[in-house]
Amino acid sequence: MGRRDDRSERRRVHLSPRQAQIVSLIASGHSTKEIALRLGMSPHTVQCHVDRLFSRYDVHSRAQLVASCAGWMVGLEVGWAGG
Repeated sequence: MGRRDDRSERRRVHLSPRQAQIVSLIASGHSTKEIALRLGMSPHTVQCHVDRLFSRYDVHSRAQLVASCAGWMVGLEVGWAGG
């Protein structure tokens, strides 16, 4: 507990707006290509974000990522161009 847990919690909760958009779209069942089209970026860039999120949350699948983020995603409304 204590300091180590506090740092871990801050790391888990603090996502950039773009990362939050990507996690939200993953949770909605969108593929890497679909996310790229919605957000106006390349599929490679989306996959780089996903890989970093996997590392940050120490997960190995999109389902695990969404489960790890489920607590802060409740009520999350993320806007994006073309959505």
